[in-house]
Amino acid sequence: MITSQLINLACTLTAQESKLLSTEVFRDIKAILDFYRQDEDNIPLEYKLKLSLAESLCELRLDGLTRNTALDSVKTTERFSDLGGFISTAEGQKISDVQMVEYIKHIKNHKKIVVSLDNFEGIRDFIEKFEQNDFSNMQEAIDMFETVVTSMYANYSNEKRNENISAIAQLDLMSDEYDMALEHIYDNYCGKNSTRSGYPQLDALMNKGFEPPRVYIFGGASGDGKSTLLANILANQIRTKAEPEQELYDIHVYVTMENLIDESLLRMYCCYKSLEVKTVIDNWEYHKDKIKPTLKKAQEDSKSIIIMAYYPATKIGVADIMTFAQEIKNKYEDVGELKTVSIDYLDLLKSGKNYDLHRLNLGQITIDMKVMAVLMHVPVLTLTQVNRGGYNEDDKPSLTMVGESIKKVEHADFVAILKHKTDEREDERETSQGKMEIFIGKNRSGPKGKSITLITDFSKFEIRPGDGVTYEHLDVPKLDLEQGKYVSGAFL
Repeated sequence: MITSQLINLACTLTAQESKLLSTEVFRDIKAILDFYRQDEDNIPLEYKLKLSLAESLCELRLDGLTRNTALDSVKTTERFSDLGGFISTAEGQKISDVQMVEYIKHIKNHKKIVVSLDNFEGIRDFIEKFEQNDFSNMQEAIDMFETVVTSMYANYSNEKRNENISAIAQLDLMSDEYDMALEHIYDNYCGKNSTRSGYPQLDALMNKGFEPPRVYIFGGASGDGKSTLLANILANQIRTKAEPEQELYDIHVYVTMENLIDESLLRMYCCYKSLEVKTVIDNWEYHKDKIKPTLKKAQEDSKSIIIMAYYPATKIGVADIMTFAQEIKNKYEDVGELKTVSIDYLDLLKSGKNYDLHRLNLGQITIDMKVMAVLMHVPVLTLTQVNRGGYNEDDKPSLTMVGESIKKVEHADFVAILKHKTDEREDERETSQGKMEIFIGKNRSGPKGKSITLITDFSKFEIRPGDGVTYEHLDVPKLDLEQGKYVSGAFL
């Protein structure tokens, strides 16, 4: 319900003259008033005249009238004669720039809420049906709830993006100050908020790493190492020693619908230690007591926390993952900040909206991921299938290989295609070692059409930098099998 404080603020701002009051602010006020006007029957009678005054002033200001002309217009209208004293008080207020900034911020935040509640009738219908237990079954309730929530997320996400755009939507290069534009340039291009992948040649093509709030998709055919790459990107986070001045932990959420938690844990340990699964299992009595302290110490040293979660395929959607990630943020609110959300993988998620065509569902899932990235201000990393028949071994990868839906490409910020080749022994038997080519087909933060090559050893779930690049800053323990203990060794 609308409040008298909000109406008074709307009247006061539309009756002021300030360099901080742009057309965008008046549009925001109008959007808020329009929202409450839809529920006119519930507006108290004593508010209605002031609401009409705020609407009239706002429309006049949006028509380009100055403060004085707009006020003269409403003062000469018989309709608002009873509000003469209130109008004089509103126009006579002296508002400092500091206070004006706070008022405008309040208006913008209020608009985010009403825009998110654009489908208010749908929300009300859901609540009424839920309270009356009027659903035929629980699935009907879940479907309606997800439709309502997805709509709210999408509207809020768009408003956040519009807010960022409007902050520097116009600039007079002769007379305006450049401060805000310069600040945006630095924030957007310096890479200070990027999360490193651990592969220097990849980071160099992505503005130093994964940026919030972008969606990164790595596509590959079965067996090309998609899940292994994601596991290694996470392992790279705990291989890097934390800077002395780092106070908060970096939190990385990993959600998988492919591998159970025990398998994911084993893969993480193997790729971190550069060990084959067979080596770990054959020496299980030794390793079972090492996995926990090894990974915990790595997280302490790197000031990174990895949270793993497994869900059955097609049983959860992006909204569920967002809820889970928010719970993690709340749990570590005072000690850490969310840095990445990794999802293995896109094609196994449930869409927030149900379409008859699978490709439309996949496109909607990608949109949902973008909404999550924006709302949580975090990079979202995910995987997708490509069509193995889409290329021959000697063909160069392209975005046309992305399976099922080109909408996945359209809605993502970064799309790369993985292509793996194993080395061959002299007797032509394949080994577990090889090379992974990562072809960047779409990239909002750097060049596209570029490729990098990484070195793989899938027997250890290990992917290392290639092209002569090494982890110079890392010291990865190796197992000396003859002595039965770990020794230091470079990750080469």
